[in-house]
Amino acid sequence: MKRKLTAVASITVLICVVLVNSIACTTPVTEYVLTISSTEGGSVTTPGEGKYPYCEEQGDRVKLVATPDAGYQFNRWTGDVGTIADVYAAETTITVNGDYSITAEFDKWVKLSGPYGAYNVCLAIDPSNPQIIYATIDGGGVYKSYDGGKMWIEINDGITEYAACARGVAINPHNSQIVYVGTWDKGLFRTYNGGVNWQRVRGDRAWGIAINPVNPQIIYIVAGKGVFMTTDGGDTWNPKNNGITNLRLGSVAIDPNNPDVVYVGNWLSPDNWLYKSINGGESWSVSSDGLDSTAGITSIAIDPQNSSIIYVGTDAGLFKSVDGGNSSYLSSNGMTNQYVRDVRVDPNTPDILYAATWCGLFKSLDAGGTWSLISQGFHTNIVKTVVLDPNDSQIVYAGVPGGIYISSNGGESWSFNNDGLALDSSVSWRSLLIDPTNTQIIYVGTYGGGVFKTIQGGHCWFPINSGIDCAWVNGGLCMESPALYVATDGGGIYKSTDGGENWVQKSDGLTQKVIQRIRVDPSNHEIMYIVTNAAGVFKTTNGGDGWFPINNGFPFPDVTDVIVNPLDPSILYAGIWDYGIYKSTDAGGSWVSTGNDGLSDLTLLSLEIDPCDPERVYAGTCSGIFMSTDGGEHWVYSSNGIEGLVIQEIVVDPSNPHIIYAGTHGGGVFKSIDGGGSWRAWNEGLSNMCIDALVLDPQDPSIVYAGTGGGVFRWGQPPCVTVGGIVELP
Repeated sequence: MKRKLTAVASITVLICVVLVNSIACTTPVTEYVLTISSTEGGSVTTPGEGKYPYCEEQGDRVKLVATPDAGYQFNRWTGDVGTIADVYAAETTITVNGDYSITAEFDKWVKLSGPYGAYNVCLAIDPSNPQIIYATIDGGGVYKSYDGGKMWIEINDGITEYAACARGVAINPHNSQIVYVGTWDKGLFRTYNGGVNWQRVRGDRAWGIAINPVNPQIIYIVAGKGVFMTTDGGDTWNPKNNGITNLRLGSVAIDPNNPDVVYVGNWLSPDNWLYKSINGGESWSVSSDGLDSTAGITSIAIDPQNSSIIYVGTDAGLFKSVDGGNSSYLSSNGMTNQYVRDVRVDPNTPDILYAATWCGLFKSLDAGGTWSLISQGFHTNIVKTVVLDPNDSQIVYAGVPGGIYISSNGGESWSFNNDGLALDSSVSWRSLLIDPTNTQIIYVGTYGGGVFKTIQGGHCWFPINSGIDCAWVNGGLCMESPALYVATDGGGIYKSTDGGENWVQKSDGLTQKVIQRIRVDPSNHEIMYIVTNAAGVFKTTNGGDGWFPINNGFPFPDVTDVIVNPLDPSILYAGIWDYGIYKSTDAGGSWVSTGNDGLSDLTLLSLEIDPCDPERVYAGTCSGIFMSTDGGEHWVYSSNGIEGLVIQEIVVDPSNPHIIYAGTHGGGVFKSIDGGGSWRAWNEGLSNMCIDALVLDPQDPSIVYAGTGGGVFRWGQPPCVTVGGIVELP
């Protein structure tokens, strides 16, 4: 909370030496009073006390220095700011030619309360001691348990900066002190001492990890740029993509009986294939007959006793092959949701399978012929991962938002364990929306927990998911009063007209229901655009009652973002992964490439338009920000201070377009006060550096909200909230 410090409420200076210039005065001197104060979190250094003399020859500039306290950051000077040389500089000068009142504003990110429960990503059990388990937590990094998952400790030494982006984890089967952890975009980390400390052994993304069971020096990782292989335990890496036409890979598995046989699967792509290598990755062939090519492959499991039997988890169900991947068929009978996140084969009884899905944990006793739900009693239907004790496969671990469920009897009963996990991390907050008419009302979309709402500026949250079948909100929220829309990762679009109390699905015409973005035509709120996973852009002209594709001219439908010109909504821009930026001048009827002149990185993630000068467009990529000042004809790298970072979100302050915020994946929030010319970190108080959502308060853009894998944070202090006659501080 900001407080004026009355102890410094009238600091004045008398002697002429306090002025920046030292020329002697020959004209009459006029004395003015300068009142300086500061908010909580810092102080101001001034030359002395008294009155400031003013004379034309000598000048009238006085130096001010704002010094933040530990844990705070200088924000700006407020008050009579027209007299200050640089409102955003902690050391600046002020023109004293009148009586002025100036305040130094200090602030920091404050974590709001929320629906707690860290989002578990991956689990790995030590094969030599199954009581030792490793877990990666989105927003919390890497954790280790020594007692079978009952107690957990954080082990992020050497990986702290990137811990919030931790994903896959794999243990060396011959030396369990050697463990590998992959991150979303910051590379692969290795420990030689069971997680006491870590070293980065490879940059770039590392989503899936597979270690050769015979020679653990051979390791495969997959990510957005194909397969990479090491033969020396991770010291050196080489691409192994001969025969792979689509490098967007997310899963990898090695045949336990013949490690020269390796499988990899596409994910988040318009054409998804299962690839097979029979020579240790030297060459690959497609093994996708019977698979749904529109479905992303999330997991691959091989029967340890019969390597011809393979199970492939996808976002369209579980597929089975009995001929080493040559042909497959759907094997999801009994599953209430077809989005399979993880599949495991019982190593002792291979006919027993477990499948983690968006709607619970399922078990099969007949090699996938039929399935039954075994997660009744879980506090959530979302199950991200499942693993089995290698020595006693009756012991099952299921990772969910909020912790881990453990069964000692094959799923007949469960206990919930999360002691020591990152419970101060919330479910991953992927989208934020502030009601423009009442900024105390905020909606958040979470990845695994659905939609939450607060009416107290973040003081208290409650779920609003009646009618929403999919709890994975990845594509955003938007409000066009009285309608509220939410875009989900698998369920399509939902609409509410009662503030989120009830929702109705609005997905007619959508051929792909995994939504990544939603944008609204500012001149006609019935017109909206959505970006789907690998199916391009869809449009509605009737408020979501019907959708149709608008992809004419796209070379590839892997669109990551679309934006609308606020002054001329017939002009749209779309970012396409690996193909750059395309532009439409007929509201999406057709698209042409901007030419990408100067756009040296085509891994597009986010787009933003200057609301006052729509010819100025910003593009966020995996290596920084690019800017165009001529409607996309030419681009310049505009990343001074933010070079090399993955840019998830870009937001322009509508009240001052020179102020821009960038949300990065791993580096936190950055701010520019010169229209993108330079950037500086804006992270005091921010404990999670993976930014998934970034919005400004529509009534006071100096108040910023950031959604992360570890909860939602606010920069700036909104008005106090009165609840039942009691003043609450949000």
